[in-house]
Amino acid sequence: MFPLVAAGIQQYGRCGRPTKSVLPRHVRWLDDSAEDFDPCNGIVHTKTGHKILYKYMVIAVGLKNDYNKIPGLVQALNYHNSGVSTIYSPAHCVKTWYCISRFKGGHAIFTFPRSGSKCSGAAQKIMYLADDYWRQHNTRHLANITYNTGGNAIFGVAKYAEALCKVAGCRNITVNCGSDLVQVTEEGAVFDDQAGKVDKLIFLLYFLYKWD
Repeated sequence: MFPLVAAGIQQYGRCGRPTKSVLPRHVRWLDDSAEDFDPCNGIVHTKTGHKILYKYMVIAVGLKNDYNKIPGLVQALNYHNSGVSTIYSPAHCVKTWYCISRFKGGHAIFTFPRSGSKCSGAAQKIMYLADDYWRQHNTRHLANITYNTGGNAIFGVAKYAEALCKVAGCRNITVNCGSDLVQVTEEGAVFDDQAGKVDKLIFLLYFLYKWD
């Protein structure tokens, strides 16, 4: 949902609902959190001290955004007119739309970290949505769009990577593989391209954070 908010297609207020309102019928909701698993005995220990027996279990874990992994990033995110944003945060997906809708031209960089992320296509989703918005508003010719990925290919699955390379080519998007965002400064962004660090002047930067 956040990419749609970031592209101005959806409203942020529609991103969430109360848990109870979306549970299927006949499902019991335990408003608690898991503290420990005992797989040998099929037991989950909860934060409030309860023991829950199970035969089968599906685990959904949370992930923490660590923006401090990239020097200068927190400051850039917190400055409203920095042109730096991310869709991986409720606090900043709305800012992404602010950046995209007010972008008047220049170098727009979308990034994907070498360490990977929970959705390897997220950076490309918002990039293609931004590209489409600028085309609709006759400003695409003013934008130099670059996709910098720390990985060795535009996507981790070869079958889809081939197709996505064609999409990027048709949209006149430059793809730089092996280029990882390592710092954000007042002048622009710094990328590690494995051969050395490269400074780039930017006007809009969308990034995916690094993992702990």
